[in-house]
Amino acid sequence: MYTTFVGIDISKSSFDVCILDHSKIKPVHFKFKMDSDDFSELSLQLSEYDKQKVLIVMESTGSYHYTLLSFLLLQDFHVSVVNPQLINNFIRSETLRKTKNDKKDAHSIAKYAEKSSPEIEIVTERKLDSLRVVLRERESLSRDNAKLKTEIKAILNYTFPELLTETGIFTQSNLEILRVFPSAKSVRKYNLKKLEKELNKATANKTRIRTELLFELAANSIGIDAEYSEITLISKVDRLLYIIKEIKRFDRIIEEEINKNDNDDHTILSSVDGIGKGTSSAFIAEVGDIDKFASAKQLIAFAGTDPSVKQSGTSVHSNGKITKRGNAHLRRTIWIMAVCVIRCNPYFKTYFQKKSDEGMKYKKAVIATANKLLRVLFALLKNRTHFVCPANA
Repeated sequence: MYTTFVGIDISKSSFDVCILDHSKIKPVHFKFKMDSDDFSELSLQLSEYDKQKVLIVMESTGSYHYTLLSFLLLQDFHVSVVNPQLINNFIRSETLRKTKNDKKDAHSIAKYAEKSSPEIEIVTERKLDSLRVVLRERESLSRDNAKLKTEIKAILNYTFPELLTETGIFTQSNLEILRVFPSAKSVRKYNLKKLEKELNKATANKTRIRTELLFELAANSIGIDAEYSEITLISKVDRLLYIIKEIKRFDRIIEEEINKNDNDDHTILSSVDGIGKGTSSAFIAEVGDIDKFASAKQLIAFAGTDPSVKQSGTSVHSNGKITKRGNAHLRRTIWIMAVCVIRCNPYFKTYFQKKSDEGMKYKKAVIATANKLLRVLFALLKNRTHFVCPANA
């Protein structure tokens, strides 16, 4: 049973603290800098309370809260990190006033901690050391990868459009060649024999585009002579090659960590055709302990794929859009998982087709399938069973 509730409102360079204690009439407020000296000062201020009866709550603030969270965990405090939307909803339920400052926010977080303490999940050091940071960086790299590919295609449409239709331009070897020959004009400077020599210098990979094909495409190309487009293209190709290398490096880290800390959750999730080690790891890292969710509905709300509902008087209706109030990283992971199981798994493929036949557009049908998948995964993890595809799927 907690008797002291601490709310912390965190910004980039400072944090406000409010302490509510049953033995004191008024709340206590402090403001600290985000540095080691003030971390120690906070610990000193909290030392007068029974540590086992202190509950500290802070909002999830991207990356700002991690250092303070780590410090408090090392001091053996009970700490919870909550979704800012929960705090906002709590504030709206408490008052109609829109006055907002860091001191008041810390007070509101402390009051939320006091009211919600029976349901609040405590962060553990194990969760802090999870693969979440690595997986999110890998996710960010994947987005950069896709963006650069789109930009490279756009430039090639000016400088050498034939490469897009006649070759797989995004293989490692062809990207290395593109660094040296970013346009049809750059290829036409060489005869066939010298071009072969230059291609061998550009890449040692034997699966590259054939010299004769590149020579022929350049000779008949409608590409435009654009010097600055070539310079920009080379820059983007360099970045793409680096990102590809980094993605492979992160994949190795993730693979090693999975093999080192393999658990039954990975096996359960991977029993669903279409879910591999990468997406199962991302799912586990973002969801954490499945037992913190009382129902599949709560898991869906955590992902933010639940339908947005509007109420006016006695009328309640859904506008078909999702709330997007949950974990954005989990939402992207479950989208990728849904697309994969639709392609690979007869059960989910049939469900997706059923929703499409009912008139749902592609994205809505994928979201519906994603929520179906979340309900299935919730049941599998709760019951510690593997997925068995129904015979009539």
